Amino acid sequence: MGDVSHKAEEWRPVVGYEGLYEVSDHGRIRSRRARGPNSHQREADWRFLRPGNMRGYRNVVLCHTDGRKKQTMLLHRLVAEAFLGPANGRQVDHINFNKADNRVENLRWCSPQENSGAAARAGRYPSAQGETHRARLTTAQVLEIRAIYDNSESTQAELARQYGVHQVTIFDIVARRTWKHLP
Repeated sequence: MGDVSHKAEEWRPVVGYEGLYEVSDHGRIRSRRARGPNSHQREADWRFLRPGNMRGYRNVVLCHTDGRKKQTMLLHRLVAEAFLGPANGRQVDHINFNKADNRVENLRWCSPQENSGAAARAGRYPSAQGETHRARLTTAQVLEIRAIYDNSESTQAELARQYGVHQVTIFDIVARRTWKHLP
C-alpha cells in the first residue's frame, strides 16, 4: 500500500456564531443540537448542515439562539474567516476555480481586482476588450460606424437600423463609452 497520510479534520467556531456553529478545514459546517435547558453545558452534540447552492457557491442559513434572526451566509467566507482571519474588505478566491471546493487550502484572501484578474487570466470570462461571445458587432463594424458617423454620412438612428442594434448602442460607440480600446 502507498504511503497516504490523511490529515485529521480541524473544527473552528464560526465567527459571530461561537458555540452554535463550527466549520472545518475540509469546508464542512455543523451546528450544535439544542437539548433542553443548559444544553450549552453538556458535551457537544453536533449535526452536519447540508449547504444550498447559490450561483455555484455553497451557502447555509445560520440562526442565532433567539431563532428570529436568520442570515444566509456563503460557506467559503465562513471557512476563510475561521482559518485565514478577518476579511478586511477582501474577497475569497477559490484557487482551483471550483466554487464548491471550500477546503481551506483552496481558499485565499485577495483584492477584488486580484480575484477578477485571476479569473480572466484563466479564461473564466472574456476580456472586456475586443470581440466577445456576446458582442453583436465586430471590431471592423465598430470602426466603420465611427467613420460613417464622424463624416456625417448617417444619423445614429439610421446606423442602428442598418446594423440591427439599438440607437443607444450606436450612441455609446460614437461617444466612445463602449469599445474604448479602439481608435
